[in-house]
Amino acid sequence: MAWGIAKLLDFIADADLKAQISSLPTPPKTGWEMIKLGGICSVTSGGTPSRTKPEYWGGNINWIKSEVCQNSYVLENQVTEKITQLGLEKSSAKILNKNSVLIALVGATIGKVGYLTFQSTTNQNIAGLYPLNEKTLNSKFLYFASQGLYSQFKSLGGFAMANLTFIRNLQIPLPPLKDQEKIVSVIENLENKIEKFKSDLNALASKNQEILQKYLFSQNA
Repeated sequence: MAWGIAKLLDFIADADLKAQISSLPTPPKTGWEMIKLGGICSVTSGGTPSRTKPEYWGGNINWIKSEVCQNSYVLENQVTEKITQLGLEKSSAKILNKNSVLIALVGATIGKVGYLTFQSTTNQNIAGLYPLNEKTLNSKFLYFASQGLYSQFKSLGGFAMANLTFIRNLQIPLPPLKDQEKIVSVIENLENKIEKFKSDLNALASKNQEILQKYLFSQNA
């Protein structure tokens, strides 16, 4: 336990991390300009090819559901179903760019987001967002900013479904691009440190079990 606390204190006291956080851009007194998503992003939803048409399924085009939206990166190994080119053409499914931001529109994950790390189609329960101009909006900044919209989805009430009009009217702060990039850099560094800390804790838990088995539960020959 002492080892774990020491690691946590080291993490909190990380001088490099503190320096990066202190270097973050300061918003103007009136705050960053708020912009509707529909004004800075393409906003689209997906679709599901007919399940009665086997020729629409089992192809080489990735297809994902809203369950992947967990405020985390969406990896290709999470794909459990693929569609064919015919399935794409005969449905409202659309291919989303790598680095698109996904927002769940309904269900247990409504309002949660994902960052697509590969090209994919989605079902109709996901909105896919991509910057209209990458010189104005950083896609990773869009991902982090979109996580701050969750409460607006919850205010819709239980069993609600958000639509694309609702998504387009949501607003996020829009700092200058260089400030967006600085914010993204600091958050990514923090994420890396968190993952390293989790890895250290997992190693500690494994060592704990090893000690229990060796010194408490093992039987003498």
